[in-house]
Amino acid sequence: MIAKFISSLILITGLSSVLSQSISTKDFHYYVQVAHDFDIHPPELTCGYPWWYDADTLPVTGIIFLKENLDNPIEKLNDTAWVVEPTEKNAKEIAAFSELKSHPVKYMIVPDSNLTIGQIEYFYFSLIGKIENAKFLYWGKNGNYALQTYLHLQPREEMQWVCGDGWIYDNLSIAVNSEFKFLVEGRLTLFDSVKNSVSHGYSANFDHETDPRQWEYKKLTAFWVQEKLEDYKKMLSHETNLFLENEILLLEKQLVLIKRHGDLTIPSKHAKISLDIYGKNTLSVSQLFSIFSEVNKGLLEARSEICLTPSYIELYGLRHFSKLEFIHAQMPDLLIDYEDNRYIEKPKVINL
Repeated sequence: MIAKFISSLILITGLSSVLSQSISTKDFHYYVQVAHDFDIHPPELTCGYPWWYDADTLPVTGIIFLKENLDNPIEKLNDTAWVVEPTEKNAKEIAAFSELKSHPVKYMIVPDSNLTIGQIEYFYFSLIGKIENAKFLYWGKNGNYALQTYLHLQPREEMQWVCGDGWIYDNLSIAVNSEFKFLVEGRLTLFDSVKNSVSHGYSANFDHETDPRQWEYKKLTAFWVQEKLEDYKKMLSHETNLFLENEILLLEKQLVLIKRHGDLTIPSKHAKISLDIYGKNTLSVSQLFSIFSEVNKGLLEARSEICLTPSYIELYGLRHFSKLEFIHAQMPDLLIDYEDNRYIEKPKVINL
């Protein structure tokens, strides 16, 4: 299996020499050898991004290989890479070092197939602690990866639990139990139908609203974005505000894409695909990767519908990264795991 893992990864390294990457081709070959040396067998991921494509612009905080029963429970390869057993102690040791590097954090995870979902989740909860935003790139044996975002939503006094905040309705809910049976939007669903549900979630309201249960889209024009930019820059001139700074960076990227490719249709900021897993200590990481694959197949299908000539898949071969960024801005990765601590019921005060 390791031989297949290595050969399948090396087959695509020739494409990567001129690309903007999270890691270099040389480093990639090194990490393939690490997997071999530590006898780590990542699960198969039948649909995902090729390793050489950077699906976001964040620097890599760390690359972590996970496996049980190592000779040494934690092996530091360099300043950003470790081979470890998935324990709380090891996670916190990595986090203590990684926190000096960058925020939000972005970890590449290479798990051994023998691990359970519970072990993986416990490890990354311990790894990120109270960090509010983290991205995980899960590498499969075929040289591709799945992207999942973790949000740790903090209490805000001004927030109220109301339907209008968008958090409830702009959510495609996927749940799976210990018997690997699925509920999508509360309805019993065959595993093979998860892809169709995801594709529908992305496509339903893209051009015009056809399903009020799915997230809304908004069309951005160059004029609208330019006006918003000017407003935010005026506001920023009077105060230092990290939120405004990030919004300005986003708007500037959107303006570049619009000038190159036309008006930009983007989903609601609350849009997400939530994955709730029950029986995590029973289900394997291979089963988790199969779920990632089905979600990615649905996203691939939806993206392909809005990118015909050249096709979405052909954009990778053509190295048309600006157009890929444009497509991804319209249909971004929305698979999110989160801990929601925002809505904490305040104790009632009784006057006697």
